Amino acid sequence: MPMHRFVGLALVVGLLGALTASVASASSTSTAVLKLTSVVAVSCPSSRDCFAGGTAAHGNVVLDTTDGGASWYAESESIAISVIDCPSATVCIGGGLGDKVLVTSDGGKTWTVHTVSSSLAEVQALSCPTTTDCWSSGLATDSIDVVVYRSSDGGASWNLVKTPKLTVPMSNLSGISCVNRDDCVVTGYGVLKTRDGGTSWTSISLKRFVLDAVACMSKSDCIAVSNVTSAVPSHESGSIYTTANFGSLWTNRLTGRRVTDLDSISCPSTSRCVSVGGGYTPKGTSHYNSWGAIETTQDGGTSWKQQKDVGVSYLFDVSCAKGSPDCIAVGVAKSAGAILKSTNYDARWKPVPAP
Repeated sequence: MPMHRFVGLALVVGLLGALTASVASASSTSTAVLKLTSVVAVSCPSSRDCFAGGTAAHGNVVLDTTDGGASWYAESESIAISVIDCPSATVCIGGGLGDKVLVTSDGGKTWTVHTVSSSLAEVQALSCPTTTDCWSSGLATDSIDVVVYRSSDGGASWNLVKTPKLTVPMSNLSGISCVNRDDCVVTGYGVLKTRDGGTSWTSISLKRFVLDAVACMSKSDCIAVSNVTSAVPSHESGSIYTTANFGSLWTNRLTGRRVTDLDSISCPSTSRCVSVGGGYTPKGTSHYNSWGAIETTQDGGTSWKQQKDVGVSYLFDVSCAKGSPDCIAVGVAKSAGAILKSTNYDARWKPVPAP
């Protein structure tokens, strides 16, 4: 779940940086009543179970639901979660700014902080194909180099994976998607792919674009988003690329449509995917109305249908349960956290009451 550009950088990164510093304890405390200021990451291992990371007035929070989003339980945490992946209803791993991750193995009853590496500045993406095997891509300390780490014990310990050099501009984030323990794709200003669990890698250069978040539906098919950034919304654009050979060649399927950024993508099947971000409508000179952008495909990414949610300022992340039409998207509406749900894949999205 990327937190950058347009609404993301000004609103959420600043919030998370301040709130991370303000919460010293790593222990969890339940919060009966709170006002969410944003929800920035979500992962749904089933149609009923979802985990999310966000911010509230008092600090960072993690959320979980066991009834498909009808009700949520919130806990205060010391780690600000901007990316999250949950391979099951009991195991979930979240991370963000800094070198630490937050892990639960009991469905969110307790969360434990683990250190990935002191040389890691930010966890930018997570992909956990099993409850024990998890991969992360992130930004190395004091550089724009992408570093990859792998855990074989559910996020408790991490080992650096040696890869060819890959960089990512400061306005973009790396992405990673692993369809199993051996087959992974890493995106940035180029693409890295492995077929043997990281022992060897193939490096693919990208000459005219950078790839951010990526989702691989099979050992051949992947979809990734790409963004052109600017301080002026009308100069920004979000694009969607597809590959049928696991990242060796990419085809641009969608660009523009007044979408400033596309920050996340989720594919519940090989043909259906959802991408979310933000868009804008001009409102006079140098003024814009922002809205949540939802792009959906039902043919593996060849064609896309757009929906605008004007009740939401920006959508940071989306997660659709595998093999299910149920999806949860999260973001911010003015200064409050926003949660949307679709139970028919893309036809209709409804606001879900947040805690």
